[in-house]
Amino acid sequence: VTWDGKNIKGHNYAKHYEKYFSKFKSKKNLKILEIGSLIGASAASFLNYFDDAHIFCCDVNPFQIKYNSNKISKLYINTRSKKILKETSNYFDFNFDIIIDDGSHNKKDQILTLNYFLSKLNKGGIYVIEDTYEYLRVPVLNEDNLNYGVNDFIFLVFYNGDHCSYYL
Repeated sequence: VTWDGKNIKGHNYAKHYEKYFSKFKSKKNLKILEIGSLIGASAASFLNYFDDAHIFCCDVNPFQIKYNSNKISKLYINTRSKKILKETSNYFDFNFDIIIDDGSHNKKDQILTLNYFLSKLNKGGIYVIEDTYEYLRVPVLNEDNLNYGVNDFIFLVFYNGDHCSYYL
């Protein structure tokens, strides 16, 4: 993909998405929430893959999304703001079959986004958080110097029921 004059390599998640998303391929009225859409290439791919999907693309700059369809809705979100996360989550009066957090990749933001959107996932749905270790390559993504990330947070919730975080 070329964006802003630069070639952007894909993240090679397609094979994993195929494995886990295939059960939804023919689902009627499939609802997908993508947090962090950039130019909307994933949304366009999802429209081609799924038989009957509506994709809700939330991005800090929804005007940069290049793909248009009556099955793609573009919304503003800022994953750094609890207020905006809460308002955006409350805006949806329905749940999603698939939620993908490909937003800021900031450790704190991933935990906050999960907190506000996990309740919007249908039973049997899939919640994906991309690039959970990106902060190791780009230290500014952990500017709060958290000694835990979303992977640790999910582990504690799953095994202990403990969902305490300074940021929640």
